[in-house]
Amino acid sequence: MMSAFPVCKRARKTLPDLVIPSALRETIFERTGIDCTRQSDLPAELVLYGCCDITDVSTLSVVMKLKLIKCPNVTDVSSLSAVKELTLYCCNGIEDVSALGTVPMLSLPRCDRVSDVSMLGTVQVLDLSECTNVENVNALSTVQKLDLAYCTNVKDVSALGTVKELDISGCELVEDVSTLGHVQKLNLSNCERVRDVSALGAVQELDLSQCTAVSDVSALGGVRVLNLSSCSAVTDVNALSTVEELDISYCKDVTDVSALGTVQKLTLIGCKNVADVSALGGVQELNLAYCKRVTDVSALGTVQKLKLTGCKRITDVSALGGVRKLNLTGCTGVTDVRALGTVEKLNLTGCTGVTDVSALVHIKKLNLSQCTGILDYSVVWHTRR
Repeated sequence: MMSAFPVCKRARKTLPDLVIPSALRETIFERTGIDCTRQSDLPAELVLYGCCDITDVSTLSVVMKLKLIKCPNVTDVSSLSAVKELTLYCCNGIEDVSALGTVPMLSLPRCDRVSDVSMLGTVQVLDLSECTNVENVNALSTVQKLDLAYCTNVKDVSALGTVKELDISGCELVEDVSTLGHVQKLNLSNCERVRDVSALGAVQELDLSQCTAVSDVSALGGVRVLNLSSCSAVTDVNALSTVEELDISYCKDVTDVSALGTVQKLTLIGCKNVADVSALGGVQELNLAYCKRVTDVSALGTVQKLKLTGCKRITDVSALGGVRKLNLTGCTGVTDVRALGTVEKLNLTGCTGVTDVSALVHIKKLNLSQCTGILDYSVVWHTRR
């Protein structure tokens, strides 16, 4: 069997060409079809999954991109410091990672025994997600991209303000994020104790989804991409008119969205108390799925991409002929679609009130699934032959 990866061509004149231990050699052959007797036979990229027989990985030090996934008996990884991209996923025998600070891209997700990460500050891209024994992350301030998702014992993130991309979603003990205002991309999803986000107005991309304690978002108008979905305490979004992409799905107490007409991409899924969307005609991509109080969409004819899934109170769609992509799935109140013949992509799935689709012959992509009221499809099918 030929290897899918190129053989590693590192200079070996000054390095001994070590013999690979038999157990490791057999495992590599079984997983990849590569017969590696010595280090020089190893591929540049190697993935080993569920290899319970492996204990000694010292000869893998010459592999450029190495992934060890669920290899529970691997304990010593000190020899892997020269690997360029190293993933040790759910390798629960590993505790000491102090030698891996020279690895540029290091992923240690679900390595439950890892607790001390003080030597990893020189790693450029570091994934410690679900390393539940990690507590102190003060040494990681110079990491460029840092993933601490669901590191449930991390509480103090004050030193991480210089990280460019930071994910601390699900870090349930985190409360104070006041020093993170210069992070470019910040994920705080499910950080239920975070309340004050007033310092985060300069963050480029900010995810606050399911941050149920956050109520005041008036300082976040400078954020470019903002996710506030399921922030149940948020009621006032008037300060967010300058956000480019905004998601306030399931913010059940938001009623007034009149200030959001300049947002480029706006998602309002399940905003059950939003009724008036007349100011949103300038939005390029608008998702109003399951906004059950919306009835009048006459002002939305200039929206490029419009989703009205499950908006059962809408009956008149005559103004939507200029929409490029239109989703009316489950809009059972819609009966007349004659004005929609110029739409490029139209989804009428479950629009049981529609009976006549003769005006839709020029639509490029048309979905009429579960349109039980349509008896004659012949005109539409004839144009698609």
